[in-house]
Amino acid sequence: MNAKFRPAIALLGVTILVSAVGCFGPAGPKVGQVEGTVLDNGKPVSNAKVTFFPADGRPSYGSTDSNGHYVLKYSDSIPGAVVGSHDVQINIMSMSVPQRQEGMAPNKVSRTAMPAIPKRYSWPTTVEVTDGMNDLSFDLKEAKSR
Repeated sequence: MNAKFRPAIALLGVTILVSAVGCFGPAGPKVGQVEGTVLDNGKPVSNAKVTFFPADGRPSYGSTDSNGHYVLKYSDSIPGAVVGSHDVQINIMSMSVPQRQEGMAPNKVSRTAMPAIPKRYSWPTTVEVTDGMNDLSFDLKEAKSR
C-alpha cells in the first residue's frame, strides 16, 4: 500500500465506524425518573405494588416502603419509566399469615387470620412521564377500586 493513501484510508474507516454507530442510536427507550408516595385518605400505604403501563413498551414497577414512598424501575438495572402516557395500577396485599388459634384442631386455621384478597386500584386518567425527574403521588380515595 502506498504511504500517501494511508491517512485517507484511516479517515474513511473512522467515518464509516462513526456513521454505523450513529445509525443504531441509544441503547433503549427514553426513560424518566419516577418516584412518589401512595396514600389512603392522607395516610401512607406500605407494601403496595405500583405499576405504570405505557401505551407501548415494557411496564415499570416499584413497591412502597413504610412511609408510602416508591421509586419505579424500568428494569433491574434501569430506574424510571418510559417517557409518555401511562395507566397506573396499585395493588395492596395483606401481609397477614394464617394462624392456628388456641383450642382449634391442628389442621384448622382461623378464617379471620387468612390473607385478604388483594385490592387493585386504577386511575381514571393517564399520567404523563417526562424526561428528567417526575414526582407522582397518589391517594387511593381518588382511584377506582377493582
